[in-house]
Amino acid sequence: MKQAALLLRCSTDSQDYDRQQRDLLPTAKNLGYEVTKDLIFGEYVTGKDDVRKKDRESIVNLKQACKEGKVDAIFINEVSRLSRDSIAGRLFVREFNEQYKVPIFFRDLQQWTIAPETKIKNTYLEQMLGFHFDVAATELKSMKTRFASGKRKNARTGKSIGGVPSIGYTKDNEGTIIIDEEAAKLIKIIFDKYLEKEGTITTVCRYLRGISNIRAWGTGTIGNILRNRAYTGKMEVSITNPDEQDENKRVEKYITTIPIIIEEDTFNKVQKKLDKNRSTQEYTRSKVHLLQKLIKCSDCGKLFSAKTVSSGKSTAYCCVSKQNGINCNLSIALDANKVESIIWNLVKSKLMELNRLGEDEKIKRITAEKIQIQSYIEEINGLELGINKLIKRRNNLISYIENAETEEEIAEIKDRRKKLDKEVNDNKERINHLKKNIEICESNINNHLNNSYTSSILESIESDRNKLKKQIKEFVREILPYPIANSHSVLKVNTTFGIYYILYSSRDKDKQAYYIQDMYAKFFPTDKKFLIIGDKTEIPMCDKISSLARVARTTTDEKEKEEMYRQIEELEPQKIKYPQKETASLKDIYQLNTEYFNNILKKLDQIGIYTYDEMKEMCKSMGFILPFN
Repeated sequence: MKQAALLLRCSTDSQDYDRQQRDLLPTAKNLGYEVTKDLIFGEYVTGKDDVRKKDRESIVNLKQACKEGKVDAIFINEVSRLSRDSIAGRLFVREFNEQYKVPIFFRDLQQWTIAPETKIKNTYLEQMLGFHFDVAATELKSMKTRFASGKRKNARTGKSIGGVPSIGYTKDNEGTIIIDEEAAKLIKIIFDKYLEKEGTITTVCRYLRGISNIRAWGTGTIGNILRNRAYTGKMEVSITNPDEQDENKRVEKYITTIPIIIEEDTFNKVQKKLDKNRSTQEYTRSKVHLLQKLIKCSDCGKLFSAKTVSSGKSTAYCCVSKQNGINCNLSIALDANKVESIIWNLVKSKLMELNRLGEDEKIKRITAEKIQIQSYIEEINGLELGINKLIKRRNNLISYIENAETEEEIAEIKDRRKKLDKEVNDNKERINHLKKNIEICESNINNHLNNSYTSSILESIESDRNKLKKQIKEFVREILPYPIANSHSVLKVNTTFGIYYILYSSRDKDKQAYYIQDMYAKFFPTDKKFLIIGDKTEIPMCDKISSLARVARTTTDEKEKEEMYRQIEELEPQKIKYPQKETASLKDIYQLNTEYFNNILKKLDQIGIYTYDEMKEMCKSMGFILPFN
């Protein structure tokens, strides 16, 4: 007897899953097919399929069975059970028809895609299926809209929008959130115990474990309960708006009124104690770690921890992911005293630099920053318009798939959609990058307006490690360490002044680190090399050009503006173009700047590519030095 496969799909209802089997098994038998358990492919799937990512598991397994020749026909209960996505559904049918030559029988339509006996393709059905997939996609969108509308209504009337209510609450038969009296008693105990003089999250955990066994009371659970404002009767819920494009869907937030377990006054007292304890726990160690929560692992992305080493004699920042069972390939320990000293000296040098500026220069710089912000905003607006156009072009590919007649045409359409998706993602990355630049510009403006860091104020900050830590955190966003070799490393420091690369070795005989800003050089971790704009003489030249450009943009004197541009033309070095993607490699840079490297750099003493040691010597000669203890 010929072998048939069943393809099942449902959301969360197991009865629907079983019903599909009951409907399809006799259908297959009546048409002369046998179905074995290993040829029943199904899973619980919510929403539509996205072929840009991957096929769902049941489709993958079904395709494999077809490749191995185990399947003579496929039975599906309804068209929507195959897919609720217009493009995915069409592609699935085409693939089974033309690549595997396996007929599909849709029970709801009572039709085959390929006649089992004659092997003639049902072109009429193929066209009709496109219509049915479109209907399924529209129905799904409509259903999501109705669900979202229902959730909004529930949120406004104090009903659950799904999921399990917080501990202390339950739902009645109509879905309204009500108090679970027994569990609510425990919530009140948690808040009361924490507010006791010696109360801590740990002591509350121990007490709860002694009086209640309904769950394993951990510090995380207690901490979340103490921070959960829902117990004051104000529960925040988030609902995704399904009526917007996938790329632009926003989350709507609602405050739902539910029964009160904890009074507002009690909740606020707990928040103050939590904040105070958090601050105290952070600052009452034997030593305050200035860079705590600033250093992030460049491999696994987790924050570095401060660990005592050498029998407690010193402290190092390192990644502890491996100790916690997380895969991480970074093995580097940063001497806390030295790295903290380096980072503070970088921040201090920039603060002193701002302090030396005259009022006229401050005004010029503020004006230049505002002009730059406007330029970034204009570029963002242009990119967003471009994204909308790309999305429309991608959606138009649906009609092309309907008319495609060959595998080559389908492959070409897939490739075009892939390229459009990539272009959309590249534009989004660029927008995020520009938004970060705007934040830096706004911070620079604020620094120019409010800078009053005299020597005496800086000395006062340095005498108090708590103030020092606060000052560093105000200007440093993130530090990413990249190991080079033999205790050498590069620290990528993201600050409100811009991004800096610090070349650091704990064994440096002069006790100095060296730095360069990313507007002059780019570091490529994979290559462990730097790329700069031409030779070293161009770096101070870039500074002068930037200064002239600021004057040219802000002056109202046409003659002065003309003179500034004339000087810029004389000084302007050949610029290197960079790909929009931040993960670009040196190879990408070379491909984008072939003419530059071939015709310009070969004339220079240095070719623009620097090793760690070469960059160190260049920074040293330019005075870009940061001493450490």
